[in-house]
Amino acid sequence: MFFRYGRLFGLAAAMMLVNLACRQSDGQIISPALTQIQELKLNIDNPAGITYTIDYTGFWIVDGGNSKIVRTDLEGNVIEVLPYTGNRITSISLERSSGTLWITEKKKRELVNLSLSGEVKKRLHIAGGKGGNKIPGGIFCGEGSTLYVLNEAAPPSMIKMNSDGNIEQQYNFYFTPDASEIYFDNTKGNYYLLSYQSEMIYRWNPLKAELQRIHLPGKNYSGMTFNPEQNSFAVVNSRQQTLEIFSNGIVINN
Repeated sequence: MFFRYGRLFGLAAAMMLVNLACRQSDGQIISPALTQIQELKLNIDNPAGITYTIDYTGFWIVDGGNSKIVRTDLEGNVIEVLPYTGNRITSISLERSSGTLWITEKKKRELVNLSLSGEVKKRLHIAGGKGGNKIPGGIFCGEGSTLYVLNEAAPPSMIKMNSDGNIEQQYNFYFTPDASEIYFDNTKGNYYLLSYQSEMIYRWNPLKAELQRIHLPGKNYSGMTFNPEQNSFAVVNSRQQTLEIFSNGIVINN
């Protein structure tokens, strides 16, 4: 159930949700490990979520240790730190249509929309679930201000909603124990999901019933974004405090 400024949203929609599940039976494509192009040391405490800047000349990265948002160049050098201080920020995504940022605050269970100067434009509160429910986790903002919000585990799932908090669809993921970050390539219908536990990136295409497992070369990868023009991933490692660029190296869905 979703709330905005304390007002209930999406109850009726939640009761009528189409629950679309991706199961182990979906067509699986086995992939080799990614090819590392670059590894950069970050002066960021516990880097978490990551997204490209609007012109792809840098990154917005979550400083998980200080709950801040940092802008870097493509070499990982810090350019600026936004004045906004969050409450356990875990993920970040750029809304390209408005030139704003969406972040998730796990402690407050909120989605926060920020200007590029750090001004709060909107908050969406998410009611807590039971058991091991870990929502909100990763977030991605797609075309038309569509938000894709992850419940990290128990079960790993995704809610597709608009920026007013109205739920459109829900997907449960049965192929991974967790889902910590998400990117959606609208041009090819591919969802990319980062699994912290499995040490993989999953490419899932529900329309084609395809599932591709892409192995990461190590542990503790906490944030991921994708460059569709270069077919490459930018991934941050929270333990090593690094930014790593990987080439997928596989032509897909042409």
